[in-house]
Amino acid sequence: MLGIKYDLWEGIYGSTAWKGLCQFLELSCTPICCAVSKNHRFAKEKILRMQDLNGEYLVMPIAGVSEELDAFRNEIISGYPTTQIIDSSYYGVDTFTLCEVNPYILITQPVYSDIHTNLITIPLETDYTMPYGLIYANEPTAATKKFIKEVQKLL
Repeated sequence: MLGIKYDLWEGIYGSTAWKGLCQFLELSCTPICCAVSKNHRFAKEKILRMQDLNGEYLVMPIAGVSEELDAFRNEIISGYPTTQIIDSSYYGVDTFTLCEVNPYILITQPVYSDIHTNLITIPLETDYTMPYGLIYANEPTAATKKFIKEVQKLL
């Protein structure tokens, strides 16, 4: 619907899955975080480390969505063998509820920290980040082009 129903939207860019399907103006890089239920044993933690994820269930996007998440996934698989990855092809209400009612850790970004009232977002000590910005059609409207140019001037 991008370029048909919507001119653009802001969000996390799936660098692999969306390559060639749209244009992207990066506004920032956002760190990878973990969201857990208010009842999860990590809920009161101020920061998590990669080794904390060992033996946990991680809910994260399927492989092939982004280079960054694929690298993160590969490190988890190779370095933390008792971690179980639960693939999610889409982050919707059911995904958040799954993490609310189970002791699962949702891999997310701080820009989504208020998306579900019963999940707490905790920073993860890692160098992995995700590109965040404006996603727009390969053939943008004149108004979208003008808007993107103005935003670029501010950057």
